[in-house]
Amino acid sequence: MTTNLNHTSRLPLRGVRSQLLISADQLLPRGYLKKVEFLNLQGHIIPGHEYTLEPDPTQDGIYTVADIIPPAITSTSESRASITRITTSSESQRRQSAHWFLTRNAAPLPRMAARTPGFFGKMATLRCFVDSMLPFTVEWRKGEEVIGMTDQFSESSLVEYDVGNAHSQVEGIYSCIAHSRDMEKPLMGRADTFLDVTEPPPRILPPSNVTTVPGLDAILTCDISSTVPYNVTWDRPAARIPSTQHQSSSPEKRVPHHQGRSSGGYREIPLHRQERGRRYRTSHVERNEYLVAPDQRATLHCRATGSPPPKIMWFKNNMDLSTSHYTEVTEEGDLIIMSAHVYDQGEYMCVAANEAGSDSMPVNLFVGAEPEIILAPSRNTGDDYGQNVTLPCLAQGYPKPTIRWEKVGAEGFLQRVAGWMFYPMVISSFMNWPLTTEGRTFATQKTHSVWTRRSHSRHGNPPPSIEWYRDGSPMDFEVGRHRLEEGRLVIESVLVSDGGRYTCIATNEVGNASVTTQLIVQVPPIILEDVKQSYTVIETKSVQLNCPAEGFPRPQIQWLFNGEPISNNGLDHFVDDQGSLSIPFAASENGGTYTCKVVNPAGQVSHDIALHFLLPRRSRLVHIPEHHRIQPGDATLRGQEQPPSEIRWTRNGEPVPFSGRNYYQSSSGSLIFQRVEESDRGYYVCIATNQAGNTTKIVELEVHVVPRIREADDEASVIVGEMLSLECNAYGNPAPEISWQKDGTKVKFHKRRFVKEDSGTFTIRNARPGDQGTYTCLATNDAGADRRVVRVSVFIAPNITDLFQSYNVLVDRDVMLYCDVTGFPDPEIEWFINNEAISPNNIKYSIDESTGSLEILSLSVEDTAIYECRASNPAGLATGEFEINVVEPPKVTNGTIEIVKVMMGDTADMSCEIHSTPPPEISWEVENQPISVSSSALVLPDNTLRLSRTRPSDAGYYTCIATNIVGTATKMYQLVVLVPPTIVPGEEQQTAYVEEDVRLSCEHDGFPQPTVMWMKGEEKVNTQNRLKYFLSPDGSLTIYGLQDQDSSEYTCNVGNEAGIASITTELTVLMPPQIMETPSDYTVLYRNSVTLHCEADGIPPPKTVWTKDGVPLTEDDVRYFANPSGSLRIASVVRSDTGTYSCLITNSAGTARKDINLNVLVPPEFDNEAENEYKVLLKQDISLPCGVDSYPPPTITWYKDGHQLSFTTPRILMMSDSLDIPRAQVSDSGLYRCVATHPAGNISRNFRVNVQVPPRIGDSPTTIRSLVGDNIVLPCEAVGVPIPVVMWSRGGEKYPAQDARFEQLQQGSLSIRNAKEGDSGKYLCIAVSEAGSESKTLWLEVNDPPRITNYLPSELVQPLNSFLMIPCEAEGSPRPNVEWFKGSTPVKQFQNGYTITTDGSLIISSLQPGDNGVYTCRVSNQWGNDSQSTSVDTQVRPHIVGENTEREAETLTAMQGDTIQLECNVTDAHPPATISVDMDDRLITNPENAGLEVDFGGRLLTIPFIQNQDMAHYYCIASNSVGDTQKHFRVNVQEGPIINSLAWEEVTVMAGQDVSFDCNVREHRFPESPGTLTTYRWPAPISVTTSIWTVPSTSDAWRSSTQASTHAWRKTALVLRTGP
Repeated sequence: MTTNLNHTSRLPLRGVRSQLLISADQLLPRGYLKKVEFLNLQGHIIPGHEYTLEPDPTQDGIYTVADIIPPAITSTSESRASITRITTSSESQRRQSAHWFLTRNAAPLPRMAARTPGFFGKMATLRCFVDSMLPFTVEWRKGEEVIGMTDQFSESSLVEYDVGNAHSQVEGIYSCIAHSRDMEKPLMGRADTFLDVTEPPPRILPPSNVTTVPGLDAILTCDISSTVPYNVTWDRPAARIPSTQHQSSSPEKRVPHHQGRSSGGYREIPLHRQERGRRYRTSHVERNEYLVAPDQRATLHCRATGSPPPKIMWFKNNMDLSTSHYTEVTEEGDLIIMSAHVYDQGEYMCVAANEAGSDSMPVNLFVGAEPEIILAPSRNTGDDYGQNVTLPCLAQGYPKPTIRWEKVGAEGFLQRVAGWMFYPMVISSFMNWPLTTEGRTFATQKTHSVWTRRSHSRHGNPPPSIEWYRDGSPMDFEVGRHRLEEGRLVIESVLVSDGGRYTCIATNEVGNASVTTQLIVQVPPIILEDVKQSYTVIETKSVQLNCPAEGFPRPQIQWLFNGEPISNNGLDHFVDDQGSLSIPFAASENGGTYTCKVVNPAGQVSHDIALHFLLPRRSRLVHIPEHHRIQPGDATLRGQEQPPSEIRWTRNGEPVPFSGRNYYQSSSGSLIFQRVEESDRGYYVCIATNQAGNTTKIVELEVHVVPRIREADDEASVIVGEMLSLECNAYGNPAPEISWQKDGTKVKFHKRRFVKEDSGTFTIRNARPGDQGTYTCLATNDAGADRRVVRVSVFIAPNITDLFQSYNVLVDRDVMLYCDVTGFPDPEIEWFINNEAISPNNIKYSIDESTGSLEILSLSVEDTAIYECRASNPAGLATGEFEINVVEPPKVTNGTIEIVKVMMGDTADMSCEIHSTPPPEISWEVENQPISVSSSALVLPDNTLRLSRTRPSDAGYYTCIATNIVGTATKMYQLVVLVPPTIVPGEEQQTAYVEEDVRLSCEHDGFPQPTVMWMKGEEKVNTQNRLKYFLSPDGSLTIYGLQDQDSSEYTCNVGNEAGIASITTELTVLMPPQIMETPSDYTVLYRNSVTLHCEADGIPPPKTVWTKDGVPLTEDDVRYFANPSGSLRIASVVRSDTGTYSCLITNSAGTARKDINLNVLVPPEFDNEAENEYKVLLKQDISLPCGVDSYPPPTITWYKDGHQLSFTTPRILMMSDSLDIPRAQVSDSGLYRCVATHPAGNISRNFRVNVQVPPRIGDSPTTIRSLVGDNIVLPCEAVGVPIPVVMWSRGGEKYPAQDARFEQLQQGSLSIRNAKEGDSGKYLCIAVSEAGSESKTLWLEVNDPPRITNYLPSELVQPLNSFLMIPCEAEGSPRPNVEWFKGSTPVKQFQNGYTITTDGSLIISSLQPGDNGVYTCRVSNQWGNDSQSTSVDTQVRPHIVGENTEREAETLTAMQGDTIQLECNVTDAHPPATISVDMDDRLITNPENAGLEVDFGGRLLTIPFIQNQDMAHYYCIASNSVGDTQKHFRVNVQEGPIINSLAWEEVTVMAGQDVSFDCNVREHRFPESPGTLTTYRWPAPISVTTSIWTVPSTSDAWRSSTQASTHAWRKTALVLRTGP
C-alpha cells in the first residue's frame, strides 16, 4: 500500500499477487484515474499488464487494484546471481529509483547474541532477529535436536523462544534456523547462542525508615532474599561503611551513639560471594573536581570497573540527568554539559551499577568566569609634582582574580607608583582550569617584525593533535612564512595581509577543543613624500594645507598651530575627512607654523608646514611714492607741508576738485582715494604755493586689475581629423598672461597640432580621440588670476565591422542580426529592408535599442531579402548589408510510411511526393541498399519507382530519399507480394487407442501466412480448447486423450488473400477396460459384514483379480466371496481386516485397477487420569492432557467456554494427546472441554484454566512539573489479574495524609489540589495483588513563575564617567534567566563596557553619552517572564575648546581700528550650557551698548574698530547643572610709528660733502613694547645713536634705509647717494 508509486512500503515479488492502493486526493487540477499500466526501461507499455482502477465508494480520491502480478526484468549480477528488478514507475530508468533484490543466494539472515543469560527457576527467553526479503519460518534446535517450529513470517521480524524453569540441564547451545524459498530452491540461514544459567542475584525487600533520638543507638534492618551466600555493604552518600559476609539471614546495621550529623539516607548493597563458580567484581569509580568557564562545554569523567561492566548513571539533586535536554551521557560514562552556566555548578552524583552491585561518587563542578576589568584608569593621568595619585582598577571573575600592577619599562610589580604611570595592568587567576583558554592577542608590530601566537595550554589523554585554520580554511605550513613550533604558530615578517581569524583546534580520540585569535597587523603611519613644506596665500583668500598619510589602522590626523593643538572644526577653519586643514578666509593672524601630527596605535609621525601671507594695503592712510602700483581700494596722495602752503592737485593737466565720487583732499593737502578704480590711474601733480614760491611733485598712479575672462561656451566638440579653436579673451591690468591645461596637466604647444595665438586662443589641428578631455584657460597677472574650463568632446564617425553578411536560415526559425558598430557618441541605428525603413511597431521584427540588433521572428520564404543597418551620429553615417536566404527542408506531403500489396507477377508503382526549398535530389533504396535499375525496376521521370513481374523476393521496405542543403526527408513503402496457399499430401486414415494423443498433418505454404481451420465432419473444431486440441504453427492438429466419440472424418482448410486449399483424414479410436463409479472407502463395525464393489466394462470383456495390501486373497478363507460381477463380500469382519483391497481388471485393449480402503471401527476410551483445574501465571506454558485409545484414532475436538477451537486459533497448539498453550495470556482463562468423536461412540473431559497477571503500572512521565496553585494528578493506573490494590507513600508515610488537598482517585492516581512548593519531592506508588506487586517512583516539581522584586525608577540621571549599577533581583523556580536590553538590542556580557553580575544587575563601568537610552531587564524561565525598564541620562560638564585659567589667558594683540573676534566654542555639554562673557570681572549684560557684537549664543565675541580703551581681560563662562568651565583672553591694542618725512626722496651731493637724512618718528609706545631705531646698509646694518646719520666720505655709492619699528608696525625712509 502506498501513496507514492516511487516509494513502496514492501517490495513486490515476481509472480506473487499483490494489491495496490493509490491516493490521488492532491491531484491538480482535479481529475479521474482510470487504469494502471506498467512500462519497461525504454518507456514502452508492457503488454498484458493493464489494470482497471476501482474508486473507493467511501473516500474521494482513493483507488484500489487487486491481484496485480508485477512485471519483472531478469539479468545477472557481477556475482553471477540472478537479479530481478521490479520497476516502481515509468521513470525508473532515468530516476534510478528501481528496487533491486536477489532471487538467488538471498537466504534469510538470523542474528543472535553470543551469550543469553538465564537464572535458576526462572523463564529464559531466546531472541533471534531474522532479516529476510522473502517469507520465512523459524526452526529452534538445542544441539541438533528440534525443539520448536514457528508459523510463517511475511517480513523481517524478531522471533522469541521461551525456556521455562531454567536449570543446569537446559544450559547449552541453541540454534535459530530460518527457512525460506525462492522460485527455484529452498534457502536457509542459521545463528547460535549459548544459554548460560546462573543463580539469581540477591533481592532486597522494601525497607522502612528509622527514627531515633540523638545519643542512642539506631538499628537499620535490611531483609534480603538469596539462594547463595552473599556480601552486604552499607554506605551513606559520600561515605563507605565496611562490608560484612552473611549466609542467608537478614543483616542488621547498628549506628552507635547516634548524633544529629549521622542522620540521612543509608543504602545496603548485597553482593554475590560466589555464583555457580563465577566471581563478580564490584564496580569502582574514580573521583574528581572540575572548573569550567561560562558557556563552555563541561565534561565530568566517571571511570568505573567491574564484572560485568557496570552501567553509569548521573544525578544532581536526586534528579536523573539521563533525560535532560542539556546534558548527555557518553558510552564511556562521561557526563557532558553542553553549555555550562553558573546555576549548573554544584555536586553531581555518578552511580555505577551491575548485577553484582553498585558504587557512587560525588563530583563537584565549579563554573568560573574569566577575569574582566570593569573599571580602569583613563589612558593618561597627571597631577602636580609631589601630589598623590590614585589609579582605579576594579576587576571581577571566578575564582576571585588577583590584581597586579606593572610599570612599563620597570622590573617587578608595584602597588603604588608616584607621578605619571602608564598601564596595561595584568589581571590573572591562578586556579588550574581543565580547559585553559587564553585571551585574544593583538599584535601591534611593524611589517618586518615576527609575530608569535601564544601557545595554548593543551590538556588531553591521549595528547591531542594540533591543527590551525585561518578564516575557516586549513593552513599550509610547507611553504611561506608560517611554521609550527610544538603546536605554536609562528609567522615571520608579519604583513598586513596576514591579519585575520586564526583558530587552533586540538583533537584526540575523546573530543576536541578550539580557541580563536584575531590577528590585527598594524602599520605605523607615514606621510607621503609630495607634502609641501610651505604655502603662500593672499589675505582673505582660501588655503588648504594637505597632509596625505597612510597606515593601518587608518591613522588619525591632528593639527597644531605654533605648537598648540587646534580643534577640527573652528570658526575660521575646518578639517575634512582626508585630514586636510582648510582656512576659508585667511587672515594675517593665521600665518605661522602648522604641524600635521599623524597617529595610530602603531606609532606617530609629524610634519611642519609654514604658512606665509601676502598682505594687501590696509584702509589706513598710506604715503604714496611718485610711482604707485596699487589695487583698487583706498589710497592717499600727500604733498609736502614745509612751510605751510596752499596745495592743489591736477590730473593729466586738468585741475582736480577738492572732492569727488571716491576721493577728497585733506586739510594737510593729501589727496585721499577711497575704493580706487582702474579709471583713476594717471599722472597727478601736487602744486604747493606759499610766500616763498611754489613747488610741484608728480605722482604716477597705476591701478592693477585682477584678470577676467569673458564668458563663452563651456563645452566644445570636434570631429576626428578636423580643427578646433578654443577662445580665451581675458582683460586686466597689467595685461594677463594666458596658459592652457588639459586634465590638470600643462599643454605643450607646437606648430603641428597645438597652437596658441597671441589673443590666447588655443587651436587643435587634426583632432584625435586622445584630445578629448577638460581644458582649462588660466589668465594671470600681478593682481591675481582667473580661469575658464571647457569640456572638449572628439566625435568619431560610425564604423561597421562587417559591411556585408549572408545567412541561410531555416523556415519558422528566428534570426538575430547584429550590427557591430563603433563610434562616438554612440551611433543611432536604423534598419531597412529593400530600402524601406522597418517600423518599430511591426510585430514581425524586434529591434533592441540598447544593442541595435534586429530580430526577425518566425521566418518564412517571403522573408528572403537584403536587410540594411544604418548607423549615424554627428560625425557621419555608415551602412552594412545582411543577405537572408530562408530555406525549407524536404517535407513529405502524404505520410512517411505506406503499405503496397500486389499479387505475385503483377506490377507495383511507388510514388515520391516530397517538396522543399531549394528542390531536393531524389534517390531510392531497398532494405538500406541502392536500387539497381533493370528491366524489372525503373524510376519514372516523376520519381515514381515501378517494379514489373513481382516475385516473393521483391517484398521488403523501399525508401525514397529527398535531400537539399538544409536536410533530408524520407518516405518508406512496405511492398507485400501475395502468394496462394498449398498443402503437402499426408495419410488419409489413422488409428489410435483411447487416452492416447494423435497428430493430424496439414503442412502448407503461402504468403501472407494462410489461416488454418479444421472441420470434424460438418462441425468446426474448437482449437481454442487447449486441453483437448493443439494447432501447430505448420497447421497440424493434435488431439489429446482420445475418446470413443473422437472417431470421425477431419478436414483441414487453408486460405489467405491469394486463395484457399484443403485435405481430409479419417480417425478411428479403440477402448480399454473401464471400472464403473463405486465407493473407494468402506467403514464397518467390528463383527459385521461388508461388500466391496468393483464392476467394469471393456472390449473384449475383462477378468477381475483381488488383492489385500498387495497380497492376493486365498480361497481357503471362507469369509471371502467373489461375485461374477467383480464384487468381493467379507463376512464377520475383525480388526485385522482393516487394509487396502485392490481389484485388477484386464483385457486385450488394456488394464484397469481400483483400490478400496476398509476400516474396522473400535470404540474409544481415555488412557490416563487428569486434574480438572489449572492456575498459572502470565506467559507460563499450559498443557491440558487428552489421550484416547481407539481404532481408528478418534477425532479430538477442543472447546473453550462452549466455542470450538481450531488449528488456526492463535497461540493454540493442538497435539495428538494434549492441548498446549505457550506463554499463556489473560485471554486464555476459561473452561476447556476435550471431546473425542468416534464412529463407535463419543467421550469428553473438562478443564478450568485461570491465568493470573502480576500488577503492572502504566507508562507515564517520571517527573511531573507544575506551577504553584495548580491542581496536579500523579498518574498511577495499575492493571493486573486479579485487580491490584494501589497504595501511595512519601518519605515512608502513607498517602493521602490528613491534608484534604490530597485524594486518591478510583483508578489509583493521586490528586493534589492547590499545589505548594513544599509538595515537591519523591512519591512512591505500589500496586499489590495475589499475582505479585509493582512500584513506581514519581518526582514532583512545583515551580514558581519569575518576578522582579526590586523597583526601578523611570529615569536614572548620572554624571559622565560615573559608575552605574542597575539592580534586577528576581525570584522564581527554577531560577529565572536574566537578560538585559538597550532598546530592542540585547546587551552582551563584557562588551561595550557592560557587565551583568551573577545576581542579574547591570554594571556600566564608565558612563558615556552613547550609553543613554532605555534599559529593560527581562527575567524568564519555562513558566513565564517579567520585565522592568528605566531610562539612563548621562550628564556632561561643559567643555570649551582651549579652556584655561586667568594666569594662562590667551593674549591677543591688535592694531588700533582693527576688528578682532574672541571664540568660546563650547562642546560636550548636557544639559545645554549657559554662556556669559565678562570684561575685567564685569559681566557684559548689554554688549551692543558697549560697542561689542555677540554671535552664536555667546560663542563668538566681536570687537569692531578696536581702540585703546578696549584693552582688558575678557573671559567666557559655560555652565550647566553638572559644572562650569572658563576661557580667558588678554587683549592689547597697538598703534604703529609714523615717519614725518617723505617715504622716498632723491638727493644729489658732491663727493666728499656731508649730507643729513631727516627721519623724525612719532609713535605710540607700550611699556612691554619699546620702539627701536635701526639703520640698515645693504648688505650690512649700520649702528647709530641718534636719528641723524652722516654719510662717510667715500667714492662709493651707498644705499641705506632707516627703520623705526615697534612690535606693531614698521615705517621706512630711503636715501640714495650717487658719486661725483
